[in-house]
Amino acid sequence: MDEEDIEFFNEDIRKIDKIENFVMEIGGVLVHVYKQAISPAFQGLLHHFGTTLFSLQGKKDYEILNAVCFFCDVIEYGGDDLFSVTADKAGEKFIECIQTFPEDRSLIQSAGYGLGAIAKRSPNGHFSHLAKTLQVF
Repeated sequence: MDEEDIEFFNEDIRKIDKIENFVMEIGGVLVHVYKQAISPAFQGLLHHFGTTLFSLQGKKDYEILNAVCFFCDVIEYGGDDLFSVTADKAGEKFIECIQTFPEDRSLIQSAGYGLGAIAKRSPNGHFSHLAKTLQVF
């Protein structure tokens, strides 16, 4: 591979990355508009963005931010079924993002927003185990 091949390869990666960003944004709009009705169609997207957050090591900043923003939309606007499936694990991952990347203000702001969305929708006591984790700050 020469430099030209590498540049073509990097250009393809940038195109794919833009697509993932568009999917995240469109997914947010869909879940906001259709709420519960869109839940069955979101299973594949939950898996895709969840895989990104499962292990943060080796992921690019924008991949993590896209995943956090996707789950923020799902938690804030999704139906109760999506909330119950995602809230606990997403909350843990939001905290992990804050602790792992303390210098990334955009990520901290988004993860903090997601924690607030979880707290707002949580029944009494549901958020208490995550609140204990936050005390380390």
